[in-house]
Amino acid sequence: GDGAVGIGGFIGTFDGDDDYDVYASSTAYTGDILITLVATSTENYGIGGFIGYMDEPEDVDCLGCISSGSITIEGDRVNTEIYGVGGFIGHSDEYGELIVADSVSTVDIEISANASSTEVYGVGGLFGYLEDIETYLDRNYYNGSITVFGGDETYNIAGFIGYFYDEEFT
Repeated sequence: GDGAVGIGGFIGTFDGDDDYDVYASSTAYTGDILITLVATSTENYGIGGFIGYMDEPEDVDCLGCISSGSITIEGDRVNTEIYGVGGFIGHSDEYGELIVADSVSTVDIEISANASSTEVYGVGGLFGYLEDIETYLDRNYYNGSITVFGGDETYNIAGFIGYFYDEEFT
């Protein structure tokens, strides 16, 4: 079952099924997010310093926004996935348009996955996991740290975007 899903400093989960838009300008979040995995936490995703999880967003614009603090995920849960963790946006998928300009993340990300059969992927300083969303990025900056301890499979971890797939990236 799902563990930690849709956790964000400013917006936890944004469900765009009803054609809603998000426009944030000169908005800041400073704080710490701590997640301790428990026995039922098999899938943990959509964890971001500013926005956690966006499902089918119509139009999301973040202009001049700041995310700072820390994201810490810890626990010895066996057979779990941790993905879509980002200093600014954790996970976004399917359709819509994402515009992020003049925005900054200084979020420190630490994941301690000290159990067997743990998969950690799609972790990024600004964006963790972006899939099938038209994305426009301009003058964004990341200045933090990403530390991953353990994990049998650890991949797609980067300072800017952990995992990205879209045919129309600009």
